[in-house]
Amino acid sequence: MEVIEYSNHEGGHGTNPSFGIEHKAELPIVSGDIVLAEEGDYIKVKNSSDQEQLAYLRIFDSEGARS
Repeated sequence: MEVIEYSNHEGGHGTNPSFGIEHKAELPIVSGDIVLAEEGDYIKVKNSSDQEQLAYLRIFDSEGARS
């Protein structure tokens, strides 16, 4: 799993498509792992195992849902 911080900017990305994108971490994950991503993070999951299928669950917390 790769974690990328993606910052939106009012001026956009200009001519540099990588502007505002920063590689934060690359994590090996296995079945049952739980990863908490921060607001603004983009998560990229790649199946590098011998298994043909990969299933993962993403849960989004809406603002104020925990109060």
